[in-house]
Parts: sequence; C-alpha cells; structure tokens
Amino acid sequence: MEKTAAIVNIAHAANVTLEAELGYIPAEDTGQAVSEHQLTRPEEAKEFVEKTDCDALAIAVGTIHGNYIGEPKIYHNRLKEIAKVVSVPLVLHGGSGNTEKDLVLAIKEGIAKININTEISNAAVKELESIFKKGFSGHFSLLSEAIKEPMIGVIQEKMKLFLCGKAVKY
Repeated sequence: MEKTAAIVNIAHAANVTLEAELGYIPAEDTGQAVSEHQLTRPEEAKEFVEKTDCDALAIAVGTIHGNYIGEPKIYHNRLKEIAKVVSVPLVLHGGSGNTEKDLVLAIKEGIAKININTEISNAAVKELESIFKKGFSGHFSLLSEAIKEPMIGVIQEKMKLFLCGKAVKY
C-alpha cells in the first residue's frame, strides 16, 4: 500500500492518473483458476483506495490475465459489494473470454473499464496464421498493416458492447 501511495503521489504531481490493482489476478501461464478466498475483499478495497488515493482500481473478482483454460467466472456478488464501498472507477482485468452477458452485467454492477488485450491479440494472431498459411514472404510492415483490421474489429465490437457512452459519467 505504501509503495502504491508513493507512486500515486509521483503520478499526481505530474498530472497523471494512476490505476492500481488489488487482489490476485493470475496469468494464463499459471494454469490457475481463481477461488473465492483469493478475491479482493470490499473492506480491503475501501482502505486501499482511501490510503493510496489511486484514481481507478482493478479488482480481483475471478478473472485472469490471458486465455482461460476452463470457463471464466466473475463473482458478481463480490463485485457489487466492492462497488458499494469504493469511490473510484473499478477496472476489470482479464475481460477477454468472458461472456457478453457477464461483461454487461459487470458494467451495470460498477465496472468502468474492461481490459481485453488478449482478445485483440488473439485476433491479430489468427490473421497472422492465415497469412502465413498462404505462404507470405513479404516485408514485416505488410504484416502489421494486415492485422490492423481484425484488431479494430474486436475493439469496435467491444466498444458497442461496453456501452461506451457511460464513460462521460467519469
């Protein structure tokens, strides 16, 4: 908590906002699912925000960074409990791979930002696989150009799903 508060002070002195992460959000390479006892606790989140003065808080509510091995599970009750006691926008790391229904519900329950890097990356990799299957032998710049459209497609789809008009609230 002290390190985060110190970093927040540095960021704020430079007029930069800071998003902190609290709780256990594993990476796909651990092969671990998240159990309920590893989730961010509401009282812990409240104290963390008050003591660090962070501008947004990524919370552990069952998601993971990367591709899911099993079925994703968002602990919606925990999310709602945290949203009741925390005064900053809440962030969901590990949004990729969750159902649209779960993500829309998470937004309604208090999530203001959802990270979907894995889904964007997966779209790029899929396009690259297709290109290489056809026998690509050109310059790298052609590849980076070719993967833009699939990535933009994912982003546009998620912006609609995530009700981006809500951003004005913050």
